[in-house]
Amino acid sequence: MPHIFKAFLTCTLLLSSIFSCASLDEVNSEEETATTDTPTWYNTANFSSDSLAFHGYAQAISSDSIIAVANARIQAKAHLEVSLSEIIEDYRAQAEENGENTVTDPDFIITLRNASQSVQEQAASTQGAAINKGEHFLGFAQVTISKDEFRDLIQSHLRGTSGYWESIKNAPVFSE
Repeated sequence: MPHIFKAFLTCTLLLSSIFSCASLDEVNSEEETATTDTPTWYNTANFSSDSLAFHGYAQAISSDSIIAVANARIQAKAHLEVSLSEIIEDYRAQAEENGENTVTDPDFIITLRNASQSVQEQAASTQGAAINKGEHFLGFAQVTISKDEFRDLIQSHLRGTSGYWESIKNAPVFSE
């Protein structure tokens, strides 16, 4: 079952990448004048966490600096969602190996996946920058969701459904 979930997750990410379009809503981008190719806050691993939050990172290229940053933000949100989904799926698979029956219920898996998809809507943009590369701009973005917001998001989706939250609430991703 974990392989099916990971395949579904990969397909979802691929489709969201193909069909996403940049929002031209107010985008705060700052021109980076440093001689380096990346801002100091950017993490090439595309995901990180600290004691308070989870962070997703991405970069994108466009002929317009605002679109470059907007596209990077879209991808950063996708990286954040995928990374957190993988962490939760690993815990779910471990719980399954330990004999937890609830985590094998298809309804549980679908509900958990839907909850994980909500990360993209909840993640807030915290950093954005565009570097002029001559004929194009290289946009960088960082998006963040606090650990408390993430726990509350997953809990709200699983609340009231046959002990689903009880099955996953002890995952290390939810601890301080």
